[in-house]
Parts: sequence; C-alpha cells; structure tokens
Amino acid sequence: MACLPIYRTYVEGGTAADVDARDRRTIESTIALAARRTPSLNSTLFDFVRDILLLVHPSAESSPAEVLELVRKLQQVTGPVTAKSVEDTAFYRYNRLVSLNEVGGEPEQYGRSVDELHRLLAERLETWPGSLNTTSTHDTKRSEDVRLRIDALSEVPAEWLDRLRRLARTARPFKRVIDGRPCPDRNEELFLYQTLVGAWPDDLDPAWPRTHEKWIEFTGRIQSYMEKALREAKVHSAWTNPNKAYDDAMREFVADVLGSSELVAELLPFQRRIAAAARISSLSQTLIKVAAPGVPDVYQGTELHDLSLVDPDNRRPVDFERRRAMMAEIEQALAGGAAARRALAGEYSKGAPLADGRAKLLLLREALRFRREARDVFLTGAYIPLHVEGPDARHVIAFARRAGRKAAICIAPRFLVAKEPGWDGHVHLPRDLKGALTHVVTGAEVKAIGGSLALSDVLNGFPVALLSR
Repeated sequence: MACLPIYRTYVEGGTAADVDARDRRTIESTIALAARRTPSLNSTLFDFVRDILLLVHPSAESSPAEVLELVRKLQQVTGPVTAKSVEDTAFYRYNRLVSLNEVGGEPEQYGRSVDELHRLLAERLETWPGSLNTTSTHDTKRSEDVRLRIDALSEVPAEWLDRLRRLARTARPFKRVIDGRPCPDRNEELFLYQTLVGAWPDDLDPAWPRTHEKWIEFTGRIQSYMEKALREAKVHSAWTNPNKAYDDAMREFVADVLGSSELVAELLPFQRRIAAAARISSLSQTLIKVAAPGVPDVYQGTELHDLSLVDPDNRRPVDFERRRAMMAEIEQALAGGAAARRALAGEYSKGAPLADGRAKLLLLREALRFRREARDVFLTGAYIPLHVEGPDARHVIAFARRAGRKAAICIAPRFLVAKEPGWDGHVHLPRDLKGALTHVVTGAEVKAIGGSLALSDVLNGFPVALLSR
C-alpha cells in the first residue's frame, strides 16, 4: 500500500483477462518496488500477492469469488490509506509552496508549460469531455482564491525569501520553548506565513484595534487552522495524542504575530500586492474553467472571491443574500443597454468590485450565459491553441473553441505580480477564425488586424476576454 502510486486500482471481473492494462502495469511495478524495499522477505510472498491482485488463482483451493472479494476489499482500503498518509500527513509537512499540496495534486510538479496545458485540454476533449472542471470543493485544502495567492509567491521567489527572513526576525520573541524545542519550528512558521498571504481578508484593516470583531474572527480562524495543521502533520502533536503545551504555544504565537503592528506592517503591503495580482488570476482561472473542455463546477461561495481554508473553515455559512444583491445590481445595470454594459465592465475592472468579487460574478454570469447559447461550441467544439507573440506573450494563455461557424476565443492573463501595467503583444488567429468578434462581458466589437488580435484591444475594457463569433 505504501508503494502504490495512485489511490486505488479498478480491478473487476472473474479472470486475469479482465484486468485493465493500466491496472496491470501499476500492480506489477508496485509489487516490484515493494520487493526491492523489503529484501528480507522471500520473493515468493510478493509473487503470491501479485497473482491475487491480477486475479490469477495461485492454488486449486482458492475460488475466483474469494480472490475477487479480497481484491475488492484491498481496493477499498488503499484510497483511505493514501489520503491519510499523503493528504493528511505529508501535505502538512512539506511546506515549500503549500498551494501545491492539494487533493490529487503532486507537490513536486511546479506548474506546466502552456504547450503542455494545450495538449492536456485537447486530450480531455478527446477522452473525457464530460469531466468536471473543478477548482474548489468541500474537500480542498485551500479554496481556489487562497491557492492563487500562494501560487503567486512563486513569481517573486527572491523577494518572498527576503520577506520571510524579516518576518521570522520580527516574530522570534514570540516563540515559546516546549520540551526543549522552539514553537513553532521553522517549517511550521513557513506554513503560517503562506497561510496569512493566502487567507488575509481584504476588509481587515490593520488600523482597527485587535478587539474588533473582524480581528477576533480572523485570529480565531488561523489559530484553529494551525492546530489542525499541527495535528495532521503529527510531528509535534496529533489527534490521537495531543500535545497541549505545544498546541497552546502555537495559539499564543498566532495571536502575538497578528497582534504585532510591526509584523503586520512588514507583511501587509507585500500581501496586498500579491492579492491584487491573484484577483486577476482568479478571473483567468474562472474563464478557463468555463471555456475549456469539460463541465464548469462552481462550489458554493466561490461565485465571489473565497478565502476559506480546509474544513471546517470552508463549511461556514455562505452569505447567499449578499450574492443575490450583487447579482441584482449586475442585472439592473446590464438592462441599461450597450453603453451601460461597457461602463459596468470598466467599473468592475478596478477598485472595490474587483476586490469583493463582483467582477468574478459578472464574468461567471456572462460566460455561462454564452456557454448556454453556444452549447455545441463548448460541449463538442474543437479545441484550438492560439499562438501569442510580443513582449507580454508569456503573460497570456489563449485558445479557441469552434463548432461550424460558431466560435469562442479565450484570452486569460497570468504571471502578474511583477508585470508592468499595459499590454504589448498579439494573439494570432487561424484563417477560419477571422471575422467580427464580440467581447462577451463588455459587448464591445473586437477586430483582428492582419489576422491578429492586439492584447491592448481585447484586454482594455475588462481584465480577461471571452470573444464570440
């Protein structure tokens, strides 16, 4: 079970011929690795287990029904074992960039190239077109918007390292010594600072007294979260054997860190710059989720920017009345015609509407409306990677979906923390995608010049672009 590289196999049937080729390869390689790791055991034991898992009946006394029952039982066990050992232990210990530590994720995989993303999306259209495009669930370790903020740290690693050193120096007096060891240790401290970058509420004012209800709420959330993180990691405390002294020292450390005006002043300007870039990345992620092959899934609460952490933090009640009020505001403005639509999109591209999630809600509403109107484009339409040229080419992902004469073009910015304002570059369109295009959110007509779309044109009225033909 420790050597199995996946959650489970899906062996079913009555004979070895019924075993899928991928399951067969996984089982054989896993058994071989387990045998190499345990040279003290007779290799025939591993041969026996391998035959059982591949539905080969190792003796006349073993019935096919008994073999299959054992395989089924084992397949029910390996998933929880993997989840507990990887997601609920290793993911709280390996804290290099915690946004990578997501359910089903591979923390050693630091992103993918744009070309590889295009290949994966084309493959999804070919093999699993009905899969969910999911970015947050009840079970994610961090909400999609928290992850995007922490992701953005990888864009400025040297600056982040320098910031970490200064935060650690400022926080050193707040540490307690428990059983001869400082609490928190450096790994846990790294975990905490990434969490603060990711989860800091946009409406939490450092000028407010720490007795303000929002400060009390946020401090309590982080204290509860860090207690869970400590006990899941099982290094200094655990659910089965809590170390109360260490848990209490961590709670006090969190309170001292958030109560320190000097430390908050050190963190917050940097965090706000990260958060501002992540808001645009959130729009890009939302757009790709809707436009890419698959079925977009929106977990409750993530219609706006959601800064929830793992359960029970992400089980807090969702303010649906607030969302209804924002949606009513959007619908009223859109009813005012083309000029009102452009004005709304421009207003939502900056300031409070961008920060509180109204821009995300507007994008979701209009992109899903267009998706419903052009179902064949998004459900079965071709996936076409688009080439981007110019100084800002690395800051954009672009692709098209096409079914017959209908088409949709998606242009999504990325890597925005250190990017200079403005856009300089072009998206090249295939010959059969030229023609009049309409920006789904702003309603503006966009024209290709010389077979290319200028980024300055398509990203002028709203931070991301979904164009329809």
